[in-house]
Amino acid sequence: MKTSNILTSPRNAAIAVAVAAFVAVLLGCGTSNPPNAGGPAAVTYAAPPPPPADSMHLLDSTYQRLHGLFTANFDAGRGVPLLHTAQEIPFDTLLQLAPGGQGLHALHIDYGLSGDSIRLAFCTVALSPTGDSDRFSYTVGSTVKDWNRGRFTNYDRTQWRARYQFDASSTTVYYSKVRVRHTPTGSFVALDPHTDAGADVLAWEDEVLALQDQNAQGHPDSTLHTVFRCIGRRDAEAQLRHGMALHMRLRAVQAPNSGYRDLLDNNHYPTRPLHMHGADFGSMNPPGNGYYELPPQ
Repeated sequence: MKTSNILTSPRNAAIAVAVAAFVAVLLGCGTSNPPNAGGPAAVTYAAPPPPPADSMHLLDSTYQRLHGLFTANFDAGRGVPLLHTAQEIPFDTLLQLAPGGQGLHALHIDYGLSGDSIRLAFCTVALSPTGDSDRFSYTVGSTVKDWNRGRFTNYDRTQWRARYQFDASSTTVYYSKVRVRHTPTGSFVALDPHTDAGADVLAWEDEVLALQDQNAQGHPDSTLHTVFRCIGRRDAEAQLRHGMALHMRLRAVQAPNSGYRDLLDNNHYPTRPLHMHGADFGSMNPPGNGYYELPPQ
C-alpha cells in the first residue's frame, strides 16, 4: 500500500542538472577563450515538459479530442446521436455523496440510457487494499443517487439498472440500444455487457476533491460546478470503451444562467497537475467487476 496519495503526485521529467553543471565547468576552464568564442556558453535549463497527450490529467485539447472520440463513435442506434453526454453538478450538491470514515474512497458512476440521453447514477465506495498496490477492491451498495433534472434522488440500484442500464427483455436500455464503432472505418456494433464498461470508478479524495481544491482559489463571485463528460478511450486491445472525465466550471453567483467558464487550458502546472485541466483517473468496469485499478500517470 502506498503511503502517499495514490493519484496526485505530479509526473515531471528529470532534468540533467549534474551534466549541465559539469559542462559549464569544462567550458570555464583555461586562461583564455578560443578566438571569437565570446566567452563560455551560457548554461540553460529546459522547462519541464507538458504531460503526455493521454496523461490522466487532461489538457483542454486532449479532453476535447477524447470527448469527440466518444460522440463520433457511440450512438443510440441508426446514427442517432446520444444526448446529455456532459452533465453538470454544483460542487456543493456533489458533496452530498461525501463518504464517511477513514481510508480511500471512490465515486462509482453507473451508465444508463433514458430515451436517447445518457443517464447517470452515483454512489461512493470504500477502497480496500489487495495484494497488488495498484489494485483496490470495493463493494457497491444497494442504493444509488440518480441524477436527473438538477437533483439527486435515492434509487434502488437493482431497479435503476433494470430501468436504464441492463434488461435483456428491453430494447431501450443502455446495453440494448447504445452502439459503438471501434475503428473509424468499421461498423457500429451493439455493446457487450461482459466487456463494455457499464460504470466508471473515480478516486474521491485524489481526483474529485483534488480537482476542486486545485481550482477553487480566486473566484469569489462564482460558484464551482463539476462537469462529468463522456469520453472514448482505447483499452489494451485497441477497443474503444466508454469512459468518464471531469472538469470544473464557473458560474456567476448573481447570474448563474447567463453563461459559464470552463476551467480548462493547455498550459502545464508542475505542482498542480489538475489546475485548469480535466481529470481521467477512472477505472472502467463492466458489471460485476468490483476492482479499482490505479491508472498510469
